Amino acid sequence: MAPINKRNSLLLRASILAVLGFIALTSNLTNSNSSTTLYVFNPYIPLTEERLKGLGIDVISYNPPIDKFKITSYPTYVLVKTKTQELIGITNDFTELERLRKKNN
Repeated sequence: MAPINKRNSLLLRASILAVLGFIALTSNLTNSNSSTTLYVFNPYIPLTEERLKGLGIDVISYNPPIDKFKITSYPTYVLVKTKTQELIGITNDFTELERLRKKNN
């Protein structure tokens, strides 16, 4: 009977390690792809969903907190991390957003 208990014990330990490894992997992947917010300072032309496709931006705000940023020209796009509000980049050129987003990841 002793060999069966030892084998069951090893299977139990292996199962526990596999579950812990899976949890660690999924939590790491979730944290590495953090949410981003795009503040749009453009009173003239609203962005279409087609233009934003593929950028991986989670939140878009057309009413950004203007006191946080000193905007001197339009359009201006401000990309920040959603949770921490850490600045990723500021640009007046919409095409630069993709480069800023890739640089952040």
